[in-house]
Amino acid sequence: MSEHIKCRHGAYLDMQRCCYCDQERIEELEAENKALREALEVLAKLGNGDHYGNSDGNRIAQKALLEADDE
Repeated sequence: MSEHIKCRHGAYLDMQRCCYCDQERIEELEAENKALREALEVLAKLGNGDHYGNSDGNRIAQKALLEADDE
């Protein structure tokens, strides 16, 4: 006999995931992604105003942004 578990939304789970929990996690990940991208943008321009800089740190952040866009 399988055990029934309730998630915090009150939905019964039986080897399945709650769509409400999944949506919350997606929203959390999107917020984290946005914060990381904003930080990389700041680092990519650090010391060069509103334009991308050419220091090693600037270039590392620029490369990370480009790689994230490719995925």
